[in-house]
Amino acid sequence: MVIPHSEPTDEAESYRGPDRRARVETTTLGVRAARPAILILVFAIGWVLAVAIIGSTAFEVDSLRLAGRRLEIAGGAFAILAGVMCALRWRLRGSASSLWLALALLVLSLHGIAFADYGNDADGTAAATLAVFWVAAGLVACAIRCAEVDTSVSLVIRLVGTLAALAGAFVAAAVVVIVGVPIVVVGVVTGLVYLVLARSAFKRMRHLGFVDGGWLATVLVALGAAIILRSLDPSADGLDALGAAVLGCTAFALAAVGSLGVSSSAAIRDRSHLLHARIEHAEEAQLRHQLEDGYAERLHELRSSVIAVTGGVRSIEPLAASDTRLTRALEAELARLQELVSPDNVTTTGIVFDLEEAIVPTLEVCEAAGWPVIWNIPADLHVTGRPAGCAQVIHALVANAHRHAAGTPIEVSATTNGQHATVRVEDRGPGVPRAQRDLIFERGFRGDPDGSGFGLGLTVARRLTREQGGELWVESRAGGGATFVMLLPAGAGKHAGSTPAAEPSKPPALRLL
Repeated sequence: MVIPHSEPTDEAESYRGPDRRARVETTTLGVRAARPAILILVFAIGWVLAVAIIGSTAFEVDSLRLAGRRLEIAGGAFAILAGVMCALRWRLRGSASSLWLALALLVLSLHGIAFADYGNDADGTAAATLAVFWVAAGLVACAIRCAEVDTSVSLVIRLVGTLAALAGAFVAAAVVVIVGVPIVVVGVVTGLVYLVLARSAFKRMRHLGFVDGGWLATVLVALGAAIILRSLDPSADGLDALGAAVLGCTAFALAAVGSLGVSSSAAIRDRSHLLHARIEHAEEAQLRHQLEDGYAERLHELRSSVIAVTGGVRSIEPLAASDTRLTRALEAELARLQELVSPDNVTTTGIVFDLEEAIVPTLEVCEAAGWPVIWNIPADLHVTGRPAGCAQVIHALVANAHRHAAGTPIEVSATTNGQHATVRVEDRGPGVPRAQRDLIFERGFRGDPDGSGFGLGLTVARRLTREQGGELWVESRAGGGATFVMLLPAGAGKHAGSTPAAEPSKPPALRLL
């Protein structure tokens, strides 16, 4: 069924409603944080108006003081709980802002003690309380402005700094009382500072990802209003002080709920990430098993094909001596392939073997394929390594020379200095630029991006050479071209020679699978 395409109508184009997409993306977080802060401000303003109407001492003084004291103690308990939760989140997740908030909340928990009666010195009590709020304001400012992860300052230094700040704040509070600065003025200024901090936390809420910005802004608004109300009644005997205690307890309760909620959300996210990681691990394991099963099946077919080809080569009747040499070379190559694909193949290093017997069959097969290969391998030159691995490296180097220097002679020679044997594969092609002499051995690198191949031959060749205790590199050839040099440890029973390779020795018997 074909669904006809509907063109936009004039009625749809004339819609002038609000853009809900923009509102959801840009204002949802702000509304969540602004609503409780606005409600707290409305409550504080309403409380002040009610006190102005009915009077600050309309109720029994002892009852007001007792109720306020209980609320202050409850608020201190909530502040300690919130501080501990922030400290745990810093310890588990490494959030620097959480540590600053933990210190600020633990300092603010002292406000209940600071509100206690110290004789009849109401101004001294209020000044000590404000000193606590001054230090907490500095710590909150650090939490708002600090980096998400900051390991430059240790916990001990921060604790010592906090205690020193408290001592200095109490000295400053004593000076305020001695000088006679009005506590009302100092308290109102301190409350306004907390409202400014709330604005800063609210603005940075998007950067914090609503982790701490939302509840922190609301708590700071409540504390700012509480400080202002408390400053209006330093004696803690009227309704102003009771309102301050209500707002303070509410602020610390919100801090406890907010910190618990953030920790719970973090735990949920961690469990979700762990679940996704387990699912990905299971999928990767399943894919790996599928690849291993497919590889095992292809390897089985390859072993069967090698056995079949080996039997076919042995059944061929050679017509000439050259055919006999080629047949032996083919048998030797098939033996090497059979060893490579054998399931019980052990890549043992340190075997002493004859270099000529290992690599000449590979070169003869390349020559029979029409590649212009010329070799000069001394007889009875022994090296240490793996015969199959050495032949595989030589085949990769000759194939690389044939691909990039087609039609030019490929010369393979070997020498020894008593400690190492050096095999050189030289061509007369364009050579390898100096800047690419290390890159060509990296996996996936191809000198000709438009050419064939996967960029694996030279990578595998260098790896196999190093596994045998040797090294492989490329250098310029005198007269133009490239020379690949394979260096292997020499073996016992070797001696230098320059006799060209003649009839190769009889290859080892094939080991049937």
